Amino acid sequence: MADGALSLTKHYVFHRLVDEVGAVRAGMTVAQVEGCLKTPHVELADDLFQYDPYGRVVDSVLIQACRDRSPGAVRVLWAALVAADPRLRAAIRELTDGDGRIVADDFSTDRVQLVLGAVAETDTRKAASNLAHYFEQSRLLTPRRHGSQIVGVDAFLDTRSAVPLTVAHLATIRGWTDPLAAALDAEVNSWLNLSPEQFAEAWNNPASAWATAPTGASNDEPAPPPPDTEPGLDLPYVEADESVALDYSEDWEFNPDALENASRLHRATQNALASWVRGQSLDPLRPDGDPLFDVGWWNGDHTRFNVAEVKSLSVANESRQVRLGLGQVLDYRHQLESNGVDAQAVIALSGAPQSDRWRELCGGVGVELTWPPFDHLG
Repeated sequence: MADGALSLTKHYVFHRLVDEVGAVRAGMTVAQVEGCLKTPHVELADDLFQYDPYGRVVDSVLIQACRDRSPGAVRVLWAALVAADPRLRAAIRELTDGDGRIVADDFSTDRVQLVLGAVAETDTRKAASNLAHYFEQSRLLTPRRHGSQIVGVDAFLDTRSAVPLTVAHLATIRGWTDPLAAALDAEVNSWLNLSPEQFAEAWNNPASAWATAPTGASNDEPAPPPPDTEPGLDLPYVEADESVALDYSEDWEFNPDALENASRLHRATQNALASWVRGQSLDPLRPDGDPLFDVGWWNGDHTRFNVAEVKSLSVANESRQVRLGLGQVLDYRHQLESNGVDAQAVIALSGAPQSDRWRELCGGVGVELTWPPFDHLG
């Protein structure tokens, strides 16, 4: 296992990653492992697995746990990620007290950002939002949210069932001869939000620890609750200035008045869409980096992100505008889905298009085409 640096700005989706790791088999090459992992998890082929001198995967407790969907598998996966990156270990050290427990009153995306700023040279806001969500995805805690941003802790979850598998996995890859002592020395208990005493008890009495595992038809670890959010999708929308004027000092190859009207129409349509979103008791959002959409919003149960591009129309530019918008929203959707976000692409026109074929074309690729009063939106 590598002990270097993961990408903190790419958003891993843990319950999907459990399935992908479970598909890996001993004897696979790196290329075959990468074939089991989806974007953006492909890069983890060097971080989560051991290879023999011939470049073949060695079976591990992690792979077996994910393959069997053992209770606590998602937490063993979390521990494997933490073991692979000293920045995560340093961040956890700052987010926990002297007993290895997360400080509930001091846990939020903002706090994680401050901590990461001291240990990682990266886009700390996006990385912080990722890491805060990982605490949720690994089933360490149930967060409190404001919109999509984590602002606190509602409850801590019992992680003791993950201790035996976690220690067994780390002992194998690190060659520990006294697993419990080595795990406590490495502060692995804090990775699972447990005190040293709780951690030792769970290791020494695995039957008792497993009794705390979630129950169900297959005794699987419950899938992490939605959403699998792409951090950065939580900035409130800011009204666009509809009185904008353009700089006419340049030589335009077309009518600047038409361009200005189009720009104003674009902004008016953008504001109208944001107003429609509010009318659905939802929050319109603006981008915080790529993708640079015009208006975004989460659906009611926060499981799907709607990403919209606004286009102003005239009789002369309809084909060009719709085609341009289609290319943009397909790119936006691809960026979001590559980061684990279920996304709905939307093109919002300033008015009804002259041709009916645009709606059929957009619908064929899963894009919603709409215009004021946006009755076509679901």
